[in-house]
Amino acid sequence: MTVKKWRPLWSYDVEKTESWLSEMAKDGMLLTDINRLTRMFSFEQGQLEIAEHRIIYDKLQGDLPGTLADSGWESEVTEGKWTFVKNCAKDIYIFPSREGVLKRNRLHMYVISVLAFLNAIPLSSMTIAFMTLLLGFPGGIVGSPWWSITALFALQGIATIVLAFYIHRKLRSFEIEHFEIQPDTDIRMSKTFAKLRIGWMYAPDLLEKWLSEMATEGNHLVRVTGSGTRFHFVKGEAQNVSYIYDFQPKVAPAYYAIHKSTGWQLKFTSSFTFMKYTLWAKPYEDGGRVPCLTYDKVERRGQVRRIMTMNGIVVSYVVAMLMFALWISFNVDYDRSPLNTIILAFLVASSISPLFLVTRVILYYRRMRNAGIQERMQ
Repeated sequence: MTVKKWRPLWSYDVEKTESWLSEMAKDGMLLTDINRLTRMFSFEQGQLEIAEHRIIYDKLQGDLPGTLADSGWESEVTEGKWTFVKNCAKDIYIFPSREGVLKRNRLHMYVISVLAFLNAIPLSSMTIAFMTLLLGFPGGIVGSPWWSITALFALQGIATIVLAFYIHRKLRSFEIEHFEIQPDTDIRMSKTFAKLRIGWMYAPDLLEKWLSEMATEGNHLVRVTGSGTRFHFVKGEAQNVSYIYDFQPKVAPAYYAIHKSTGWQLKFTSSFTFMKYTLWAKPYEDGGRVPCLTYDKVERRGQVRRIMTMNGIVVSYVVAMLMFALWISFNVDYDRSPLNTIILAFLVASSISPLFLVTRVILYYRRMRNAGIQERMQ
């Protein structure tokens, strides 16, 4: 007897899917086929089976590596670049790699996030238009048979945005579980205190210096919360600690494990799958060489350029959006109601923030350039 089960989002939560397949096998439902387009799983009734299931994504399909086969893993179903394997052994010490699944789901998240952003722009405009009508501003709704298309567009836009958040959340959990992305938390029992730092990624050299000085005063960073704005410290003995900020447009799956294996402690990493802002720490002895992620001057200049480029793009976008909103506010003819006046005042006040960020970015570049000149003179 063939039984079919529909799981539309199985590939974005492979761990849950693997557990589900193992539970199905315990009930004697053995996987026989999977349709990638319809997202349908096919099972046949058979003998009860206690097995560990794993899902592999590999662009270069072929036989299982010898190490996996010798450990008891066997292929169950292959569909496209996906391979479903199982292992009935009682003790399993070697498991398939997760890198293929991570890279594939990262790519999907990039694409769907872009689509979600593109949908969010017209949806925001539609929401503002409807809100103005609900608040009693002049205007009206014109009857049209095309409203059904508008409604369908809004529904697919909302669905795309929800899907983007779902994939991001699942991908984040997957990275934490398998790729050592979880920050290293100091487990000292002393009472902690917090300090606020906003916009530090636009002047990372100042943050590195500040954290190192805090450590020499006996204030040790234990964690960073509030999306990277609240720094929590615990009082202890004075210590030399090198703090390094690292920005990468995207990171390799082994990025965190490699740095941790060389003694670096992960203090913070942004939740974005791309545009990773990461803060590393490493203690060192008095008179010793200050640890760095790289001592190569070319690589360090490249890091400065990446930070400048990305921060410049982000700040330019924010400035452009604010300037456009201000232009609309000053040029569109409408009644200056108290609400509109408040919105206009908020936009004007908000334009100060990007100017502050621009100043920090420029000053950071000047400090790095002067530091580079001094290094070449030495």
